[in-house]
This record gives sequence, structure tokens and C-alpha cells, in this order.
Amino acid sequence: MEDRTAEFRLAPIPAFDARRGYSRWVTPGVGTRSAERGSLAEADLWVDRDGNLFARFRSRGYSLHFKMKSVLREKIAPEMRDSIEEFLFNMLIEWAVDGVDDDLECDAVEYDDND
Repeated sequence: MEDRTAEFRLAPIPAFDARRGYSRWVTPGVGTRSAERGSLAEADLWVDRDGNLFARFRSRGYSLHFKMKSVLREKIAPEMRDSIEEFLFNMLIEWAVDGVDDDLECDAVEYDDND
């Protein structure tokens, strides 16, 4: 039986400058492509000094920034790479299909109720 993708959550954060205090994660990013349009969307991954994982989604001049969380563990570990790649790929597809000029709206995104 094939392993099920681990459960992750995305918490929206303000845009961040990855050159200041961040380094690339073991997988620097994930992308989606179509034969007709080429690149649809990309997610770049960085880790901070405390080991927290951050993602920046980019497509057609739009971007979204997230702190990634694991539902199963306190910290996201490098051995979770395959599950994270699959999760991010699915999130990118959903964002591209729904329209990159809007926020990503799905159960995996934890928007602040005060917004």
C-alpha cells in the first residue's frame, strides 16, 4: 500500500526577504508546468535559524508567503521531503486553477479569524 501524504498546514505571513537569516531547505522548491503555458506556479522553500520552514508561492507576478507546519510533528524534518513536495505540488495546482490573483483557499491554509 502506498504511503499517504503527511498532513501539513500553511499559515499566511507577510512577505519576507529570504536573503536575511534564511537558507535553502533540502528541496529548494517545487514547480508545476503545462505543455501549453510552461511554468504555472512555483514554491520556493527556506528554513530559518530555528529550523522553521517557509514557502513562497509565485505565479504570473503574484506571490503568497507561508510558514509551514506539520500536523504530526513539532518541526518539519528533512526526511519528510517527499511528502512536502507532494503537498506543495497539490497546493500549487489548486492555486493555479482557482486563480493566482486570489489567496489560496483550502483546508490546509490557516487564515487568522481576525482578517
